[in-house]
Amino acid sequence: MRHAKAEEGFGKSDFERDLHIKGHKRLVKAVDYCKHQGVGADIVLASAAHRTIQTAEIMIRDMGWSPDILHLDKSLYLCSADSILDHLYTLDDSVQHAWIVGHNPGISDVAYTLNPQVSHWLPTAGIVALRFRANSWQSVFDAKNKCWFTFLGK
Repeated sequence: MRHAKAEEGFGKSDFERDLHIKGHKRLVKAVDYCKHQGVGADIVLASAAHRTIQTAEIMIRDMGWSPDILHLDKSLYLCSADSILDHLYTLDDSVQHAWIVGHNPGISDVAYTLNPQVSHWLPTAGIVALRFRANSWQSVFDAKNKCWFTFLGK
């Protein structure tokens, strides 16, 4: 998932930018869509930037998931697709459903890398959900996968 729309951030660093009111509205739509899809989560990995934390916290709260599943990681801030994949590869194999809340271009690049049939550029609050048949997270890149759903709504 790409974070929801952020404010311009005048007087703030990019890392400190908060969600814009439009971001909140679009995030509500994304959450509603995910509820109808029956989405679950065992872990939510999020960049430690303010806008990604806010996106993840709202998503977790409104989906009714435990706040304990949120794991913040500064290295996910504006990182590459390879870095995101490295995070996936290190997940414990008991994790069935993992979310990553991040930034473009990395978050879009990883979705496209894992399944080139999905959109190559996620808008803010955009979601790509993929299902894999794999024995471990280390084999996720080579696993057969299909796009479960994509939320690109505005």
